[in-house]
Amino acid sequence: MAYASRTRIIETLIPAGDMSLLLDDEVADNNTVTSARFDAICQAVDNELNAMLRGLYAVPFSEVPDLLGRIADAKVAYMMYGRRPTPKPDNITDANAWAEKRLADVLARRVQLTETASSPVRTPPPVASKKDTDRIFTQDMLDSMP
Repeated sequence: MAYASRTRIIETLIPAGDMSLLLDDEVADNNTVTSARFDAICQAVDNELNAMLRGLYAVPFSEVPDLLGRIADAKVAYMMYGRRPTPKPDNITDANAWAEKRLADVLARRVQLTETASSPVRTPPPVASKKDTDRIFTQDMLDSMP
């Protein structure tokens, strides 16, 4: 299951009547849109998100968290508009910037994806082993400093 949803993208990101976003080189003769290009971009976004979230979460997600779906929607819409020779609309550029910030927050663990999806992978912190030979200053040197 792809993280992005064509329906959510159309409803939330695409200006009314601008269905040309979903029209590409693969439009059939009867003017119906094939989804091969859209599906390929969704797969690329899914792979990118999985690679970034691997180690923090068990990926791929079986149930897509809402935040992850919204991030994926914004990235897919941005990539679809990137295929066009015209400038990207401001709302698409803004949505992509928002998605990048939210993804950075998730990676920095400032924001967590919902617990109902895959719970985060817990790894213990690294343990540092300190020995007296690792010290730059000995206790005698420290005691003699003013």
